[in-house]
Amino acid sequence: MNSRTSLRLLAKNLLATLILAVVRPIRDFGRTLRRRHPVRVFTFHRVTDVCKDGMTVGPQVFREQLRYLSRHHQIVPIERAIEMLRAGAGLTRPVAAITFDDGYVSVFDAARPAMAELALPGCCYLSTGLVGTDRRFQHDASHPLREHFGVMTWAQVETLRQEGWSFGGHTVNHPRLSTLDTATLHQELAEPLLALEQRLGLTGVSMAYPFGGRTDITPEGLQLAKTLGYTACFSDFGGENFPATSTFHLRRIELGGNHPTLAWKTRSHGIDLGDLREWLGSLWGGA
Repeated sequence: MNSRTSLRLLAKNLLATLILAVVRPIRDFGRTLRRRHPVRVFTFHRVTDVCKDGMTVGPQVFREQLRYLSRHHQIVPIERAIEMLRAGAGLTRPVAAITFDDGYVSVFDAARPAMAELALPGCCYLSTGLVGTDRRFQHDASHPLREHFGVMTWAQVETLRQEGWSFGGHTVNHPRLSTLDTATLHQELAEPLLALEQRLGLTGVSMAYPFGGRTDITPEGLQLAKTLGYTACFSDFGGENFPATSTFHLRRIELGGNHPTLAWKTRSHGIDLGDLREWLGSLWGGA
């Protein structure tokens, strides 16, 4: 690590410490006075120690994150979070919901006991065409650890359902919805609703679209999701949700990757240090 990189890292850590110790408490005090706290929806994928990447968090760190989130939020089921936003509730403290995309078996093996220890509700967005199969997501198919990236069975999903977990749609096969023709788009959005009703008896569920970027679903896709009967649609490019926000333009914060502690702590308060990269680059004279 050269001196410039070391200075950038030091500056970033000092800034994160300042945000957590000073800026965030002042901001939250003002939000409390105005009853203007957000609903934050956090995203996780894999909970395992077999690898470290942007989609994977280790079980020990995951437990630390859950305890931290619990101290700073009222954690509610996803359905309650959506209702608070729809109703325009004035919130005197931050509210959070915890979600998991894709339906990895590590959610059952590792996230489930950690969530149960703290009696926290969770929601899993399932790609229903992979549940109970030996298939792998396209982003895992050629991974050297692909054998560890299996998806839950329907029996495991049912167990979570009986324990109070929520479920929603994440398409059938995890495509990028903005690239699909009309017929395929309809299939990818409609079939999860049928599967969740037939397998789990669920109706009136929300959805999270794969990849979660601003351009990964079109306005036509959002309208179709609404027409088919989804209650809400979640992205995954960060940001907070405030009461009276449209439930088909809801944001989530990716928390479950291999992030340094200060980075995930600031993210958990709706402040992403990654957004400061450009500013830090100009501060030290280059990107």
